[in-house]
Amino acid sequence: MLANLEHPEDALTSAQATVSIFRPLAQQQSNIFLPHLAMSLHHLACILKELGREEALEAAREAVSIYRRLAQERPNAFLGDLATALDTLAGIYAMLGRREDGLEPARELVQIHRQLSASLPEVFLPKLAISLQKLALRLSGLGHREELLEPIGETCQVYRQLAERNPDAYLPRLATSLKSLAMRLTTVGRHEEALGPAREAIQIRRSLALRHPEQHSMDLATTLHDLAESLNSLGRRSEALEMVEDAVRIRRELAELAPERAGFALARSLALKGQILAETSASAAFPCAEEAVRLLEPLFSQNPWIWAPTIRPIIGLYYRTGALADAPLDWELLDRLIPIIEEAARPRDA
Repeated sequence: MLANLEHPEDALTSAQATVSIFRPLAQQQSNIFLPHLAMSLHHLACILKELGREEALEAAREAVSIYRRLAQERPNAFLGDLATALDTLAGIYAMLGRREDGLEPARELVQIHRQLSASLPEVFLPKLAISLQKLALRLSGLGHREELLEPIGETCQVYRQLAERNPDAYLPRLATSLKSLAMRLTTVGRHEEALGPAREAIQIRRSLALRHPEQHSMDLATTLHDLAESLNSLGRRSEALEMVEDAVRIRRELAELAPERAGFALARSLALKGQILAETSASAAFPCAEEAVRLLEPLFSQNPWIWAPTIRPIIGLYYRTGALADAPLDWELLDRLIPIIEEAARPRDA
């Protein structure tokens, strides 16, 4: 809000003065001036939030209290304003590190957007989806991994409705939400349940990538890779191999166009393919591991402390499959990388 203001403190002074003007007027003629007081308090809360000031909480709470009273009397006029003020209040709680306190306004915000979307879906369904996503993020930040599945699932339902009306705008968001749902289900050990939304996300991404490959191919490859990991963890290796081979193909094409952007992703999928193949054939897995190591070497050499955790298990896969397959290892490559990995593993000076 203050990004374009050269003097934010002046904006704060002005907002405080506006509140001071409307407060006595609202006491004298509440039917006329109470909405103006609520609006000025909300504006003040937003400015204080931008400045990182704790006083934002008091202003936001008062704005919510007034808008709640107004919404009870005239819901059609003020429920939307109450929702906006609740969103600000939840954000201020997060800013202050009081994330648990932010759940109540976040939940109420969802309830209001759910109510409003029933009568004005074209306006409030997109807002409902966003408020559900925010609630899921707040639950995630508090470690409520099971509870957040409900708002993510509802987000998918909302974006599915929106995509029926406007597929170009909302199919990508539906795919992203489905992928998020699959990932969250996997996190809580519900791997089989995760397969449904993951497959639906892939189906959507494929259709989008056919029409706009430059925009959606990367997301399709990521979704394929993630599904391959889930299938592999369930022991369904043939299905996992099919998914990851598709991811490798797409990421190889992308890496040819932009190696600095797509090389790491290609290395990850090659490593996963090698890991799957290693269960039955070391000789088939070895080339995948070798190519992955060579792709990661430049990144690792530039910043070993960041990339060591990524490249270490892939080097292990390369060495192990090479030994089992009696394949020629590139000892010059290993001699370059292993000392750097060992150095990166040592504690860094504070």
